Amino acid sequence: MLTIFSTNCIGENTNQITIYVGGSGPGNYTTIQNAIDSADDNDVIYVYNGEYQESLIINKSITLIGENNENTIIDAGGEDYVIKLNTDNIKITGFTLQNSGSVFPNAGINVQTKGNIITNNKMINNYYGMVLLYPTSHNTISNNYIANNKQCGIYFSGAKHNTLTDNYVDTQPFNGFGLYDFSDHNTIKDNTMTHNQYCGINIRDSYYNTVEGNNLIENTVGLHIPPPECKTTIGENTFSDNTIRLEEERDLIIHAQATSIILILLGFLYFKRKIN
Repeated sequence: MLTIFSTNCIGENTNQITIYVGGSGPGNYTTIQNAIDSADDNDVIYVYNGEYQESLIINKSITLIGENNENTIIDAGGEDYVIKLNTDNIKITGFTLQNSGSVFPNAGINVQTKGNIITNNKMINNYYGMVLLYPTSHNTISNNYIANNKQCGIYFSGAKHNTLTDNYVDTQPFNGFGLYDFSDHNTIKDNTMTHNQYCGINIRDSYYNTVEGNNLIENTVGLHIPPPECKTTIGENTFSDNTIRLEEERDLIIHAQATSIILILLGFLYFKRKIN
């Protein structure tokens, strides 16, 4: 079943086709990947409830909509990623994404592109819930439920200028969100991180990130931030029953230099005492 929407704006061609997967309509696709392969940029793919045993590659700027994020399930069967985004400006909403492969960077969603919107999904029983890898930037990730994955809920590496709001991240064996390797200028706001075995939010080697209005509940470390020179902005976060509420990293080079100076002074004093 194909539905065409059009507008009559002067100088603008916005014909949009909706392609259907599953259900009982005539011409509906049976696999999501076949529908993606048949789509053009700006098309919408609507997926009816069901379990789809697939590992998807999206290489077009499309909107992928699931009927219901409880019952529209994409299961990778332990192979690779559930969804890999290979182009910019993709929208994904309304799915359970589960059972990725178990090597880095397998995940419920693997993102290395820009301007994507990922909202109202469930990511469970993957290696990572999601990975945001260089050069990804300017993605909006909101209102997702991320739980019981094998590593981090969301792992950042060189991922910049992303906005993450109102996500619920529960029971990760490492971090809820882990920001590494110059993952700079990200906004992390109004998320809930609970029962994560290392950090709710763990920021390392990354600059100018904003962490505000988050609920950090029963994690080992609620929030870990890098040294002050990394200019992390934090405010109005709620901490409840974490083993460590807030942990601030110290600059290891400065610490090592200070330790060396102390040891030299102690050695000098000891030597002077021996002479006297």
